[in-house]
Amino acid sequence: MQPQLKANNPGNRRLLEAACFILALALAAGCGGTTTARVGASSYLFSQSATGGSLSAASGPGPRTLTLTGASPSTVRFSDRPSRRAGTIGTGAFTGAWPGIFKGSSPNALLVLATLNDKDVDSVVMVLSSPKYDAASQTMTYSVKELPASQDPATDWVGDKLTSLPSKFGPATLFIDAGVVDSASVKEYYGLCFSDWVKTKASYDSPPNAFIDGFLQTIAPSTQWITTYRDDWPDLNYAIKRAHAYGLKVAACAGVTWTVAGPDASNQGQVQTLIDLVNQGYVDLAIVGNEPEGNRGSPNNPYPLDRMAADLVGYINQVKSGTARKVKVGTRLVGVIAPDAPFQTIARACDVVQVNIHPGEFAAAGNNITIAQAVQRLANDFGAAKARLQGWGLANTELQIGETGWPSNDNPARPHYIPGLFTVANATAFRDQAMAWANANGVKVFYFEAADEPAKANYDMQNYSANWGAWHWYPDNPSVPFVGHFSKKY
Repeated sequence: MQPQLKANNPGNRRLLEAACFILALALAAGCGGTTTARVGASSYLFSQSATGGSLSAASGPGPRTLTLTGASPSTVRFSDRPSRRAGTIGTGAFTGAWPGIFKGSSPNALLVLATLNDKDVDSVVMVLSSPKYDAASQTMTYSVKELPASQDPATDWVGDKLTSLPSKFGPATLFIDAGVVDSASVKEYYGLCFSDWVKTKASYDSPPNAFIDGFLQTIAPSTQWITTYRDDWPDLNYAIKRAHAYGLKVAACAGVTWTVAGPDASNQGQVQTLIDLVNQGYVDLAIVGNEPEGNRGSPNNPYPLDRMAADLVGYINQVKSGTARKVKVGTRLVGVIAPDAPFQTIARACDVVQVNIHPGEFAAAGNNITIAQAVQRLANDFGAAKARLQGWGLANTELQIGETGWPSNDNPARPHYIPGLFTVANATAFRDQAMAWANANGVKVFYFEAADEPAKANYDMQNYSANWGAWHWYPDNPSVPFVGHFSKKY
């Protein structure tokens, strides 16, 4: 929670003036005027709030340890002109992205105290390194050193020295000057699942191209990749072809399915479309099949698993052999990879295997779990899938999470409804904690999902199945194209 400052307190006025001044200096000297230094780069500042903290005692000339307690799980980020981007990144994700953001150069920072201490200190400037974040205890630590001496002490304001900071202090905010960084380093998501079920009326066939462009432009500052579920529907095909224009990479999916009698008639067309899109340069990762084991016709009498696996491997090999421009090819399976022999056959054909892991669906079935338990379930299921591949001698096959997320609303009339479980606050917490785990463990996650899907719940916008999105879209009302949920894109 950000400290609340009373403007009529002289000390707090000085604090605000100092904070504004040092931020202006950071933007002017370290960032401003360099925002066009390279494509995909912007000048960023980060802000972390805490309910308290401490500074370790000095031990020779080496660094001291700054500890922030009650540290917010979200770190605010905002850029300088001309991009003017703002949003949040999970504090754990920020810590994991530190090497990419700062590239070996320790940043300057300003610690602003909410109230003056007994030494009349309201802010301290320092150099940060070695960040560590413990999500369970909400504790953030840094190694800190004194800011180098000013080149012009007569005019340069550098704040109070580290020695002025008390060993313990109350609410505070840390401002970190990142300078010019590549935008991928500060994005909330590795990837977002991109669907076209955003229409809010049953008569609305598919969003127009202009709407898709707005969709891509809006999510581009927050994600590196998108993934789709089909490649042949006009709006999704258009999105695949336009994503690179917004700096997004594409994991395009041929959503092959089966009837009880055999492969769906559209499968071969989707596979050929995927081959064409790869060869045309629009695709960076080719996915063949989304949960193919669950798309085999009647649940009571499905198409045989071994025959499905043989068909799927055939499609995968078609994409591999039919593409002159080589990209990784794989599939997207349900949760923990089953031990059945057909799944080993599928995995051996893949460069990349994605697994869809949904603690939110487990909760929707009536299991009242905490967010921490949900993230642990995500980690456990991913670990089990990884162990399965290793057991088959496929330790070098890349494993990704194709879907995970948490709903932000629910209908009290729904069976298994649990009050207070699916909320924006819990969706925010799951996103932050799941991304922190993923970044700490080097796991690539396609987050489910970019936008709410009203059509999926028969346009019941309370129902949890419509509310997995980071954004909500209104294509039927162009004057209100979208509103943000837990990504804070308002």
